Parts: sequence; C-alpha cells; structure tokens
Amino acid sequence: MLKSGDPIESSDVLNSELIRRLSEQRVTLRAQLAEQSSTLLDNHPRIKELKAQIADLDGQIKQEAATQARSFENDAKLASARLDSQMASLDQLKSQAATTNVDDVQLRELERDAKSQRDLLENYLAKYREATSRETANSAPADARVISQATVSNVPAYPKKVPAVLIATLTTLVIAIGFVLTKELLAAPMGGVPVRQAPPPSEEVTSRVTAALNAIRHKSAPQPARVAVNSLDDVTDILRHDGGADRCVAVFGAAQGMDASWTALKIARALAANARVVLVGLGAADSAIRATSSEPSATGLAELAAKTASFRDIITKDRQSSLHLISSGQMPTDRGEILVAPSMATNFDALARGYDRVVIAAGAIFGPDLEAIAAIAPHAVVVAGNLTDAGTASARQRLLDAGFADVTVLGGSFADSAAETAAAA
Repeated sequence: MLKSGDPIESSDVLNSELIRRLSEQRVTLRAQLAEQSSTLLDNHPRIKELKAQIADLDGQIKQEAATQARSFENDAKLASARLDSQMASLDQLKSQAATTNVDDVQLRELERDAKSQRDLLENYLAKYREATSRETANSAPADARVISQATVSNVPAYPKKVPAVLIATLTTLVIAIGFVLTKELLAAPMGGVPVRQAPPPSEEVTSRVTAALNAIRHKSAPQPARVAVNSLDDVTDILRHDGGADRCVAVFGAAQGMDASWTALKIARALAANARVVLVGLGAADSAIRATSSEPSATGLAELAAKTASFRDIITKDRQSSLHLISSGQMPTDRGEILVAPSMATNFDALARGYDRVVIAAGAIFGPDLEAIAAIAPHAVVVAGNLTDAGTASARQRLLDAGFADVTVLGGSFADSAAETAAAA
C-alpha cells in the first residue's frame, strides 16, 4: 500500500495507537483548514501553517506505517522459521514412529518365542521329575497345599484365668476345712475325762461385746468417696504435662450464675507462658475476655457462625500476656445457638490445629448443650469454689454423664483469685 500510494487509514494499520492519534489530529487540522479557507486566501500564513502541519502528519503516518510493515515482515519471517522447524520435527517424529512400529513387531515376536521356550522348558522339567520319581522312591515331591493362613490370637493361651481362680479357691477351701477339723480334733476331750464347761457370760460382758461389735461394724462400713479437689497450680500443671492429647479444655462454674471466665483467663495465661493458647468465650461467659482484650468491640463466635466475619476479624490479644482471645460476639446469642451452627465444630477443629491449647470459658454446668461442648472439648475443669463434697461430686458426675472423658475439679479460693485478676485487668 505504501509503494502504490493507497491510503492506509482503511487497513489494519489503524490498530496502531500512534497512527490513530495522528489520523485524529490530521482530521482536526483539515477541518480547521476548510474553515479558514472560506475566509482566507491560499497565501495567508495561517493557511500555509495548517497545510504544513497536515503534510507533517502525513509524513509521520507514512513513517509509522513503514515501521509497522517492517514489523509485519519480521513476524512473517519468524513464523516461517517456526513452520520450517515444526515441519522438520514432524518428519523426524514420522520416521521415529515408523522405526517404533518395526521394533514393536520384533518385540512381540520375541515375547511369543520366549513364551513357547518357557512352556517347552516346563514340560521337560515335569517329564524329568516323573522319570526321577520312578527311579527313586524317596525323590517324590511332597504333596502339600495351604489350607488357610494362621492368625495370631488376641486371647492368651496360658494361663487360664477362670480355671486358675477356681483351683486356687477350692485349694484354699480344702486347706481351711482341714485346718478347722484338725483344731477341733485336738480340742476334743482325751480318755473320756469330762470337761468342765465355762459359766455363761454376765449381762455386763454381753453388752460390752455388743458395743465393740457395733463399733467395728461402724468403722468397717463403706464411706462415700470424696472427689479430689485441685488448686489452680495443680490444674495448670495437669494441662501443661498431659502431652496435648486433648487440645480443647472447657472451664465450667459449678453453681448457677458463677462467673468462671476469670478462672479460665488465669488458666489460659499460665499455659500461654510456654505455648500458643487461645481463650474462647461461649455466650455470656466472656466477661473476662471483653475486660482484658485489646479490642473489646471486636466481633466473635456469633459473627463467625453467621459467616459475617472470619478468624482474622475475631481473634484479639490479651493486654497483659501473649494470650489470644475470642469473645462470643456482638450479636445477642447464647452458647446453645452458637454451638448448633453447622460450621462450629469445624471452626473449633481449626483452632485446635492452629494452637497448642484451646481454653473455652463455657459458663455454668446447666443446660441441654453440655453434650455439644463435650464433643468439642473432651476434657473439662469444673470450678467448685466452696461447694460441699456432695455438691462437688454431683457437679463432676453431671459433666461425666454429659460425655466428658475427663473432669478435673478446681476448688479453694478461686473467687479471690478471680477478683484479683479482675482488679488487675
């Protein structure tokens, strides 16, 4: 087109941004030239200036078109070289395919030959064994088959516990009977000599004996077992040295309305001294978390369950330690509504994988949602405070019945420790 002098505006060269801008400028200048030519003569300086600018733009457009033409020629040469290379590769692959087909035919032929030779060898070996067995009677091969594979028994074959216990019981009984008979025979009168009978005991002696027997019975009567009550240091030591078998642990208050979140905060801070720990509040049991969090107004589990927040939004830091905190959230939701969320079990599993220990401030031990908490945190710590032995045992049994695998009782002056923590916060 450049050689023939045809206009290049109608070709694909207009895809060039520079040529498009130059053409637009030339159109603008031609419009101005037409407007000025209506009032000015050809020799007017303004008319000459516009014509010179239009000629300059024409030259720039032709120069850019020439550059585009050279670029197209280079691309064509490169494409031609790639085509030649691809055709050469195709020819090479065709020759390789032809050679491979010949090799495959030879391979299959060799495999058939090897199979026939192997069958012939096995036939000769069978005939040789038959001939050898006919010549020597002891050389016949053993006719054996595997009926079934033996399995290792899970029950010990010896000693038998039940027969051993029965034999020991019978032996002890026989020895005791022999001992009693021998004692009676030795105590019998010898030579027909009459034995003087002892006088009957008096009423005073009888009453003393009866009182002694009653005292013995009272002392031997079974007493109700007391629940082991641990201190705060004992509980943290138990959790610190359990090997992380149960990464999630739930802290409950044994009495209605008991705020155990401050005790859970102290346990979590103690564990965070040498591990990565997060303290999570369920429902209303997050007062300590909100009081010590660096961001008290942050979202929490309720927003995570509603999928309006992520872990990055709900995790905050404790102002006095390296402990991480997660509140129940800004939405008015109790712990039962949070636990029934479809993704809550997966969220707690993700926390257990990301932290060395997850401490849950779970509130009081009352409510139908204890089984759901037990599914998340198999280990429980119940803050008994000043409850009696019967109340402590009842609280511990309630958690065991709910499905918790292990329940540790925390007693003593937990209320004083919680008050000190709250004052410090």
